[in-house]
Amino acid sequence: MLAAWGSDPASTRELFERAALLSANAGYDWGVALIRFLQAGAAAVVDDMAGSARLAEEASARFADLGDRWGRGYSLYTLGVAQRAMGDYPAAEAAFKEAVEHASPMRLRREMAPVLSELASIATMRGDYPRAEKLLEQAQRYADEVPFAGSAGMVRNARGRLARAQGDIDAALDLHAEAVELYEKSHAHGGLAYSLSCLGFAEAEAGDLGAARSHHRRALEVARTSTDFFAVALALEGVGCLLISAGDAETGVELVAAGLAAREERGVPLPGGERSDIERAMVAATGAIGAVAVDRATARGRQMGRDRAVEVAGGIG
Repeated sequence: MLAAWGSDPASTRELFERAALLSANAGYDWGVALIRFLQAGAAAVVDDMAGSARLAEEASARFADLGDRWGRGYSLYTLGVAQRAMGDYPAAEAAFKEAVEHASPMRLRREMAPVLSELASIATMRGDYPRAEKLLEQAQRYADEVPFAGSAGMVRNARGRLARAQGDIDAALDLHAEAVELYEKSHAHGGLAYSLSCLGFAEAEAGDLGAARSHHRRALEVARTSTDFFAVALALEGVGCLLISAGDAETGVELVAAGLAAREERGVPLPGGERSDIERAMVAATGAIGAVAVDRATARGRQMGRDRAVEVAGGIG
């Protein structure tokens, strides 16, 4: 059922609702809670973060009524991911913290590393680096105890973002490169595309525009083969920022604007806490071509559409 969600969401949604109705009619409350949790994950697959949050919250409440800490913990994690994507960091942090409270006593070690990494990322965005470091030390221990590429990759990327925020670009490069290697081995396209984008941004900051170009373009190629809409948007923004650094400010601004507009069309604009690379690029573009030209390029990019933007970005040598 989940596999079909991306290709036929309407039919899959109907199947979920029928299953929920059958479970409710049979008095199978746990089944209804499970279905809502699965629906929340499926909604996230098609980037319906508001729907994912609503369903995850319902699932969490149902599992709480049943005294099921396993189900509540997983549902809270899904809720936090959706809230973080929508930029509601306080709500996401609360959900992640409660997820940890449920996962820890149940010794769900594989699940602890991603939750702690999410909490660390929020702390990093707030500038609370000591807390982020402490959370990532815990996350790394869990990732080491239960080898799983997804968890390990999340920890590496979170550590890389923290290193960049603290000005340690060499550490950031190493950590994001390690994440790329981990996701490559596990064939996780969404995680790989994200890691490649992170590596490209770090390389551009380090001044290695050739490597950044290679990794941003590869991130776009991988993102196109995945169902992760956010990976595509991030890859467009990454290629755009790179072009601005490389001297093609107008095309770069167009691609950045196209990526941001695509997010907004899905109702999930890029949160303010995650705009630092784009803000720096826009300042550079304004210095290069002037505010009027930036505004015009932004307008063109917003009208370009995601598919056309992908074509333009993919054709850049």
